Order: sequence, then structure tokens, then C-alpha cells
Amino acid sequence: MLHHSSGGCDLSNTFRNAFIEECRSVLRHASCLDLNHRGVEGTFREMLQRRVLRPALPNEVSLGTGKLVTHDGKVSPQVDTILYSRSIMPPVLYDESHGLFPAESCLYAIEVKTRLRSEDVRSAVSNAVEIAHLPLLEGEHHVRVNSKQIVQTRRLPTPRPIVSLFAFSSDLTSAPEAELARYRGHDPNADTDPAINVICIVGRGYWYHKETGWNFVEASNDLDEIMQFLAGITNTLPQFLTAKGRPNFGHYLTSPTAKHQRV
Repeated sequence: MLHHSSGGCDLSNTFRNAFIEECRSVLRHASCLDLNHRGVEGTFREMLQRRVLRPALPNEVSLGTGKLVTHDGKVSPQVDTILYSRSIMPPVLYDESHGLFPAESCLYAIEVKTRLRSEDVRSAVSNAVEIAHLPLLEGEHHVRVNSKQIVQTRRLPTPRPIVSLFAFSSDLTSAPEAELARYRGHDPNADTDPAINVICIVGRGYWYHKETGWNFVEASNDLDEIMQFLAGITNTLPQFLTAKGRPNFGHYLTSPTAKHQRV
């Protein structure tokens, strides 16, 4: 839950101020944790989900942790934070948030790191490549074609999840440009078709890839890197939900060996 105090804050953007305050509270809490303690990664992930992401998401988008699965039985590596929509396809949950998620329903797949190291980047790229190769069902789009209310169904490729990397800190101490340089060293397609499209490192910056290449937002005392990370997600979700269409969930329930006979 976001808490907002007006004392000393510029009220020209109340929402921004409230999110900045909550993010600062999360970072203060994170700074008190022992990074070497077993299980601390889960605590960081939970803080990102519950206190940073959840307040910014529409009701139709949920948060989870687990693996992406496909209709033909393929499974992704573990994903720290999954943004998905039940309106596209429902997950199989083992508790409130952990489970298996149809790949078509996944909007964002976010790797969360406490302190980003070279091996973390290499692992994140490897996982992202596996996610990119998951076969997705086409989505159905129902379009009204004339004034007589005639609806036409079109099948279009389902957009793949946007894979992102979020880190609370980095082991690099040189200029922020070194972060993208390190990423390029682990992803041979970094500048043309990167496996990871969004990178946010607290205190370092925010990077996102578009057709024209990489764009960068410098970190600031007002946490511009985190605010831009949130803004990028929330601005993308409406069009992304529409572009997903309605893949047929029934393919997850039926057996390819089942025989249909005319009787």
C-alpha cells in the first residue's frame, strides 16, 4: 500500500511523489538486509512485487513467480516475477502466487537480482533466450467488419513476453555505461534483437531497447530509473493486452492423441 505525506513534497504530481516515497522505503529496508543470507533474494523479489509493482498495475494484470509452460509441454526456466493476465489464460497455482503460467498469458518476465554480477547477466540472457523460443498459440481477435454487427475472427501471432532485468544494486563501480557494455558482452544480439529488452539497476540507470536501438535514463535522487521502469510497464500494458488477443486455452486441456469420430 502506498503512503503519501504532503510535507515538503511538490504536489504537482501527487502520484509520482507517492510512488517515490514508497520506493525509498523499500530501498531503506533493502539496505538493512544481509545480502549473503540464504533466502534474501526471495525477500527482495517480494518487496518489488508487493510494494513497487502491484500498486501500479491494473486489476486485470496479476503477479506471480514460477515457470512458463506451453500447450505442447515445454517449460521455461524459473522466472522471478511474472506479470500475467487471467483474462488471457488462467495459471495453475500452488499457493497465492507460485505456479505454472501459460506462456501466452505472460506480459512481462522479470529477473530480479539483489546485487548484479556478470554471472547473473549471463544467466539472465540464457533464460531469456529459452523464453523467446517457447512456441505460442495464435491469438483470436474478433473484429466487427460492418454496421450489421457481423464479427470476423482473425488469428494473429501472439506477442512474446517482454523480458526485463531489475537489480537493486551492481558490483560495477565505473560509469553506468559499463552496465550496457557488460550486457553486450553476454548477448551477441544485444543491439539488433536483444534477449532482454529492459534493464533497470537502482542507482545506475534504466535502459530499454526499441527498433532504433538502446535508450538510457540516468539514475537520480528522485529515482528516475525506477519511475521510468514503472512507466514503461504501465504504458505498454494496455496495447499489449489487446495485441495478445484470445488464444484458445482448450489446447492445454486436450490430448493430441484423442480421436474425434463422427457418430
